[in-house]
Order: sequence, then structure tokens, then C-alpha cells
Amino acid sequence: MDQSSEAYYQLQSEAENLLISIDRLTDKVTSDRDGIAKNVELLQSATTHANELEARANELKDEVDRAKSPATRTIEAATAYGNIVEAIRNATDSANKALEAAQAASQMVNPLISMNRK
Repeated sequence: MDQSSEAYYQLQSEAENLLISIDRLTDKVTSDRDGIAKNVELLQSATTHANELEARANELKDEVDRAKSPATRTIEAATAYGNIVEAIRNATDSANKALEAAQAASQMVNPLISMNRK
């Protein structure tokens, strides 16, 4: 009976150790579940925040694009104005050269006209 009592106590001790291990494992699983739940919440929060940031980035891009359009038109208008000013200068230079040529021709012709009248 001593052997059977000893075996019984040994089995009882191993059963208690097993129950302790089961309790520890249960605690660990519960803790892991809590951690997973917190991680899921963090992931959802991060995803929502990332979507909000993407939407704001798109809004800012649209604002930049809208701001570029008037600036581009202003630059085009300034360039056109510069081209017009340059064309007027060129036309004025051409008109002055034509006037000089006409005056030179007139000076060459005037003596001939005077000679024919005499």
C-alpha cells in the first residue's frame, strides 16, 4: 500500500502541477487576447488616421493645382505683354529707319527737281 499511496500522492502532485500550468497558460492566452485586441484597435486607429492624412494631402494638392492656374495665366499675360512691347519697339525702329531712308531719298531727289524747274 505504501507504493500505491506514494504513486497516488505523486499523481496528485503532478495533477496539481498540471493545474498550475493550465492556470498559467490560461492567463497567458487571456493576456495575449487582450494584447491582440489592443493591437487591432491601434491598427484601426492608424488606418483611419492614414486615410485622413491621404484625404488632406489630396485637398492640399488640389489647392496647389488651383493656385498654379492663375499664376500660369499671369505669367503668360506678362510674357505676351513683353512680346507686344518688343514688337512695338521693333515697329518703331523700322518706322524710324523707313523715315530716314525717305528723307535720304528726298534729299537726293530735291536737287534733281530743282534742276528740272530751272
